[in-house]
Amino acid sequence: NVFVSEGNLVLRAVREDYAGTRDGCTDPDLFWCTKGAPFRSGRVDAQPAYALNRGRVEVRARVPDQVLTWPAIWMIPVKNLYGPWPRSGEIDISEV
Repeated sequence: NVFVSEGNLVLRAVREDYAGTRDGCTDPDLFWCTKGAPFRSGRVDAQPAYALNRGRVEVRARVPDQVLTWPAIWMIPVKNLYGPWPRSGEIDISEV
């Protein structure tokens, strides 16, 4: 669901019933450890991780305007000092 086309990074949502456990979760009883959705998309992680202390982040994105989707662009911490997401926080660049 994640690929490069004509020099653009594409994350495509595919209609697919999906249920699973989030990465890094050890307790499936915690609400953020389980996930289920009628769509499946993708995630991009910079490896090696890039840490930004100062500066600017610029993103150009086209997002779907369909129901049942929640397009979002986040910055996630390099180090999970307080545990896996969402305990260590996030910075929302865009949530539509």
